Amino acid sequence: MDKDDKSTGGLPGGGLIVIVLMAAGALFVSRTSLESSRPGLNEPQIETRAATQDVEARLWQDPFGAVAKAREQEPKQHTLKDDHNAHSAARFAELLRPPQFGPAAEKGAVIVLAVMVPGGPYAERVESRRRTRYAVLAGLNARGFAPMDSEHLGYFYFSEPKGASEPDPQAAVIPFESFESNIDSNRWPDSCRNCRLVVLWLDSSQFDDRPLARFAALARQVEPPSADAGGKPVVRWRVLGPSSSDGLREVVHEANGPLDPAVKQTLKESDFRFFSGAATVPDAVLMRSMKGASDDTVSEFLRGHGVKLLRTIGTDDRLASSLINELELRGLRARPPHGRKLKCPDQTAEGELAGSPRDLPSSIAIVSEWDTLYGREQRRLYRYDAKTDKPGFCVTNWNYVRGIDGRLPGDATTASSSSDGRTRKNGNKSDGSDTAGSDAYFERPEGQSQFDYLRRLAWSIREEDADLRHRYGRQYGIRAVGVLGSDVYDKLLVLQALQAAMPHAIFFTTDLDARLFHPSELAWSRNLIVASNFGLRLDDPIQRGVPPFRDSYQPSAYLSTMLALADAGRAVEDGGK
Repeated sequence: MDKDDKSTGGLPGGGLIVIVLMAAGALFVSRTSLESSRPGLNEPQIETRAATQDVEARLWQDPFGAVAKAREQEPKQHTLKDDHNAHSAARFAELLRPPQFGPAAEKGAVIVLAVMVPGGPYAERVESRRRTRYAVLAGLNARGFAPMDSEHLGYFYFSEPKGASEPDPQAAVIPFESFESNIDSNRWPDSCRNCRLVVLWLDSSQFDDRPLARFAALARQVEPPSADAGGKPVVRWRVLGPSSSDGLREVVHEANGPLDPAVKQTLKESDFRFFSGAATVPDAVLMRSMKGASDDTVSEFLRGHGVKLLRTIGTDDRLASSLINELELRGLRARPPHGRKLKCPDQTAEGELAGSPRDLPSSIAIVSEWDTLYGREQRRLYRYDAKTDKPGFCVTNWNYVRGIDGRLPGDATTASSSSDGRTRKNGNKSDGSDTAGSDAYFERPEGQSQFDYLRRLAWSIREEDADLRHRYGRQYGIRAVGVLGSDVYDKLLVLQALQAAMPHAIFFTTDLDARLFHPSELAWSRNLIVASNFGLRLDDPIQRGVPPFRDSYQPSAYLSTMLALADAGRAVEDGGK
């Protein structure tokens, strides 16, 4: 499907997968860069706010960065205890108290939308949080919700009770912002027109261990006092998450624990429902350690354990199947010819050829990160399975660790020629035309960056390809290279190193990102095949009026937001039936 077609998005349930060929060199690229005439200001601030949202932040900022900066600027005479008292969970709970009069006084008309995002100060995670917030807030606007304060965030401290009287220095800091229903702009019949909405921004690393129990504890701690005799919760919870495959795996394992009855009761009473729009690991991978449930989907398994979760994005096995079909169309063999079922060298105990390469599927290389579940599982999805005759290839696996450039928060934005693989000895930026191993590049084998490892990895793949071609003919070398990882900066570096080493190979990856076709990257991303569950925008009228996003996970977050709000609106209208 063409990447600038209006229908490059859609619902994952419809089985739509985007295949993009990065052939155009000028997509979304203007001849001149946009420049702002807004003057820079560095005037001292005297504003003091008593409101619960007391942190200056525009709607496009990273919520964690904005709150961290505000906490650093707190007057020195303010102690940790002062800050905890001013931003306590109890004070936040008062914000969730439903009004006593009017339509919003109806029980359940207060909704918490908890958005799980990656924590940490690394550049890719900061950008991920910016993108997620932009997409979620765009979804809220489309559903008729407007910010009650568009220039400030609030935050509160959360920690599970430990019986101590002093503040917990390890307490989680949770940014939040309030929204109100804007009836005039509401065009969706299932919207909650009288609802109050509070969005929480949750660091997913704070929920790595016992995520369901942590959510239950959070809900109990911020639940406002109820006017009902029964004291039942008055807030409905919708969660956009887990935000990673590792996080979803932890939810499955905890639910299979078995789940604590008190946790299960809280999840039920607070009407918790999860919408997972970023975890793409296949159901079969998550369920293979669950006895007696191997045929269930993750959603079915969790529903049986009292957890309601909807996956709003396709899985990696579907993307792999699409890429295998695409590579077949480009001349690669995804099965042995003549109906034979021979094992590839990597599938035999000795690692030897079970026959001539002429009798085997084509050879490809998979280069992926090994420090995430997502990256580790990628290796298996493209292999030919001789037992089931599932299409695939003879795969050689090559690995790296995330953060290839070695840059840490606070580092300078540029690096010296001794450590930056993009810089020539003469100081000019590489165009990717040099061959691997050329002494025009010289990455020192020391320090934080992995550039020297990456260069040797490219050289090793090239040597293996040359050996296969020499022994069996040029058509039996490594025909394609898959660059599969969760960090687009890493993927661009791998492409930069490998395109020069393997100029004849077909390159492919997953997850569309606008950075792939930035002019500075086109030397190594041109003709790249990208399989993605979403394009950069959804069909009209779902995304009408919203510009195309920066990556394919933003439409998923946007869609998840709209589904969560529609679900909450229906629950309020029918009393949760």
